[in-house]
Amino acid sequence: MKKDKIYGLSFLLLALTFIYIGTYAYYMRVVEGKIKANTGAFTFDVLYNNATFKEVDLASTTGVSNKTVVVPGDKGSFDLVAKGTGSNVDIEYTITFNGSSVPSNMIFYLDENKTKVLDIETNTIEGVLLTSGTMEKTHTIYWEWPYDSGRYNELDYEYQDKSIEIGVSITGKQVTETNLIYGIKRDTNSTSTGWERIEASIGLEANAVLPESGSTTVANNEVRNDFDKIYPWSNIRSYNYDASKKKVTAWYGDSNFKFDGSNGEVLTFIPGFWYKREVINGVEYQYISKYEQSGYSYSEPFSVGRYKISRASSLSNTSSNDAGKIELMGTVGGNCDSGYFDINTENISSRSGSKPLTSQKIGYFREYASKLGSDFSILDYHYYVLQMLYLVEYADYDSQSKLGQGITNPGSTVTINMGGTDSLGMQSGCLANDGKTSIIYRGMEDIFGYVAEFIDGINIKDGQAYINYDFTTYWSDTFDGNYQALGYVNASSSGFITKLGYDSNNPLIGLPTSVNGYTEANYNVSLKDHYSYSSYGTIMLAGSSYNDGLPGGFGAVIAGFRSILYNDFVGARLIRHQTSGGRGVTNPQTISNK
Repeated sequence: MKKDKIYGLSFLLLALTFIYIGTYAYYMRVVEGKIKANTGAFTFDVLYNNATFKEVDLASTTGVSNKTVVVPGDKGSFDLVAKGTGSNVDIEYTITFNGSSVPSNMIFYLDENKTKVLDIETNTIEGVLLTSGTMEKTHTIYWEWPYDSGRYNELDYEYQDKSIEIGVSITGKQVTETNLIYGIKRDTNSTSTGWERIEASIGLEANAVLPESGSTTVANNEVRNDFDKIYPWSNIRSYNYDASKKKVTAWYGDSNFKFDGSNGEVLTFIPGFWYKREVINGVEYQYISKYEQSGYSYSEPFSVGRYKISRASSLSNTSSNDAGKIELMGTVGGNCDSGYFDINTENISSRSGSKPLTSQKIGYFREYASKLGSDFSILDYHYYVLQMLYLVEYADYDSQSKLGQGITNPGSTVTINMGGTDSLGMQSGCLANDGKTSIIYRGMEDIFGYVAEFIDGINIKDGQAYINYDFTTYWSDTFDGNYQALGYVNASSSGFITKLGYDSNNPLIGLPTSVNGYTEANYNVSLKDHYSYSSYGTIMLAGSSYNDGLPGGFGAVIAGFRSILYNDFVGARLIRHQTSGGRGVTNPQTISNK
């Protein structure tokens, strides 16, 4: 019999009361004055069953009378009510969970339809109570422990006859401005790569660790970047993740955190935030906010590989044509790992000290990721979420001038292992700005440069791009079903990018619609990134590679690659979808062209 209970612990209440009462006397010609002030009230509480929240016994939330334990197959829900009635100030609050001892197969949701997963190891619930409103907000949390979890079923045995706890910390504090919006704007006809900071971004400064071209440096904690203390940038953080047990093992800064993969996959967490991209009268605006704003869309929390995908085991020089063994035309060694990969016996990884895995078709990368976990895929439209975070922070399309050249011109004899920016931690920038050294953007190494990355979920036909937001249905060369056409057509020739498309129904995705030829003069009036096009191309690559040279930054796009092709300058990056369902693993013999 299982005796499993889950308790919410560690209730943290932070009450901020500002007191200013005093007498101020200033004598001048025998005239006296006095300044007085009364303090405002700060009231914040979190209720469960109409009492201050202390603990929730999940067994009591199943709707079954006299139930004292939870077992696989159980489910239920409970409410946490944030309340600030009587407070004279607006309150922002954060609900943080610590669920390291929770059954791996137990799932928490933020909606009754169970479409928004609450990953209690990484996600938080953010909210605000306004004095202009009711000062009360209810968060209903749904949970279930699936009876049969398929590939993860064996994990349930570890939790039989145990007491399990989830720590819950709830912090409420006074907030002076609840409508803080960080934004940029730019004339779409401008020949400058720079954007103008607007809204709360006015006056802010963002700098990366960036040596002069050709020089070296070390991590400099004195580099000024105001966004380090602004959400969501402040909450972007790398961590170790045991995919086999579906558990976070350490966060960057913990004593047991490892870059080399020995403590799990090295991923970087991107918190949820509200955003808006729009074009009005030829001017493009991009906005980011912590809180919901009218007309804004919500980017759910997710995680990406800190590094490009590599094989989990060391590279073998042997090859085979046995069933399940994928024979490649690439070579072993050189700049990248383009050797044979056995999907039956090998796994992929995101770790320091290895080379990117290349010369694989997009369909294989997709399935390698699924083998790692049902919540994994390769990077998709979320690439444009990362791009927006960069743009609002640095306000310049020219990412190579802000973060460094990256590995875009290393020379044919250079051999580079990933992890060259480990000493930078969560800072952005590079240690040498010479075209041979990795760059990093907030825990994502080589987000451009080294090898280009497949961007899944975006298919292209005759220059028309189709977008799919459901990673469980990604499939190459598909242009119907969940795939919907963008409201513009991509540029039909290669060159330096001068304009990006805008579709109000899919505002996040901005693909090149205008380019100019490959000349130095044209480069100087472009967005400083290149676009490669072929009418035969059906899938998308982004981020540039080691042979791109200078015009190969965050905005570089290749829309001329076919799904059946592979190359030693093309790899992929993991993404972990933490708020949606999962996909299974396809038989490797059925996905050779997909």
